[in-house]
Amino acid sequence: MKKIIKISLVITLFLSSIYLIPNINAAAPHGLDFAVKKGELIYWTANFVDETALETLYGVDWEDDIFFSGLEDGAKMRLNLTNIDPTYMHTGLYPGILYGIDVWDWTVTDTWVTKQISGNYYYLKDFDDYTTYIYHTTAVPLIMLAPAEEFLEGYSDILSPNYYTVALDNIIFGHFQSGEVYALDDVFYFAKYNSRGILSHLNIFNELHELVVDITLDSSGDSTDDSIPGFDLIIVLGTSSLLLIGIIVYIIKRIKV
Repeated sequence: MKKIIKISLVITLFLSSIYLIPNINAAAPHGLDFAVKKGELIYWTANFVDETALETLYGVDWEDDIFFSGLEDGAKMRLNLTNIDPTYMHTGLYPGILYGIDVWDWTVTDTWVTKQISGNYYYLKDFDDYTTYIYHTTAVPLIMLAPAEEFLEGYSDILSPNYYTVALDNIIFGHFQSGEVYALDDVFYFAKYNSRGILSHLNIFNELHELVVDITLDSSGDSTDDSIPGFDLIIVLGTSSLLLIGIIVYIIKRIKV
């Protein structure tokens, strides 16, 4: 029976090393990688949109901005991570992670037709390799590398200090003054990220600090789940059960003796 327990322990450790470790710490240097999986769909919901205030901030054509296209109360936006290449070399010199995303226009009908963003982007693996400030297609990134706490610590050094500040609790503050980045008036961004590096909450305020836009990560998707992936959980439970059964059988036999 002692052999059974030893075998169970070996199996548990072996399967854990195969299935858990690669998912907890992917193969990128510095411990940073995408926690979002290739093909994973992420949804955001617009809980509040003041369209009049947006017109004041960005002009009558505010919906022409790729991030605002179709934005209205109750609308949803969808992102799909189409590609991840951890072997990417930027300009052939700097190691990075290339990623592809498709982002669809905001819609209230759940009919995903128009893609506002579709292309490849990258993050460098070493923040020291950035030779200029980093900018994004949207005012704040929709997804970033994880763990977010680690990434934002280095990320703060490559954001333009004129526009952005990184705070505790995975928060980015943005401030664009009148005339900067198409803003007709002062505008403030408050962006919070979950541990997987996904934008979980975005507020936009005007110069009077009045709420203009409130967007949250859609809780109906699995994007907010920071737990062990389902298949890995089955492996853990299965191997733990095997070990437990071995121990119980051993105890019963000892009692009988």
